[in-house]
Amino acid sequence: MEKEDKEENRMKNIALIGSGGINSYAAENVNNLIKDFELMDVFVKVFDDDVVEEKNLINRNQNFTEEDLMLQKAEVIGKRYTLDFENIRITEENISKLEKFDIIMLGVDNNKSRKMLYEYAINNKKIVIDLRAQGTNIMYVVVDGSKDMEYYNNEYFKNAETMEKHGSCQLQHSINNKHIENGNRVIASLGVWGLLLKHIRGEQIARKEYKMVY
Repeated sequence: MEKEDKEENRMKNIALIGSGGINSYAAENVNNLIKDFELMDVFVKVFDDDVVEEKNLINRNQNFTEEDLMLQKAEVIGKRYTLDFENIRITEENISKLEKFDIIMLGVDNNKSRKMLYEYAINNKKIVIDLRAQGTNIMYVVVDGSKDMEYYNNEYFKNAETMEKHGSCQLQHSINNKHIENGNRVIASLGVWGLLLKHIRGEQIARKEYKMVY
């Protein structure tokens, strides 16, 4: 019991990879989670090299305002929610920056980055919570070492065309018509208040991939 208590009470280091449609709202949820549960042992850092554009503001499809235009997303979100941040994209060359983090929340727009971070997590015994959304399609994948990389390669990364695509939380016609869906906010909330909270409490996160359309 004493060993379990020490494990639950140790510092939890969380990396948010990306701060766009999903993780800009995940960061807000994390901030509220830390305050509501008075979590003094949680350190969070946001990584992203992107800037805020006008299309990100339509119906608040990303968690930014006009005052944030052309500013660095990670910096805006980090300062707003008192989280650490770095205005960089995580790549093979700098992935060692994630060494101190035991849980990685993904809100990225391409499968090349996902594959790289899945492999890194499996090889370094870290947990990935991969949050995805497109319109009303939402999904999460938890990578915790219970499945090997061959499984994920076959399940998500075997299609060469898909590996080259960059996605978005919103469908292009939704952006054009200013009819924004909120799947990104839904999955951000589920990822933080459900999966992340369970991990912080030392509980087992559900390992089954989850996908739904609402």
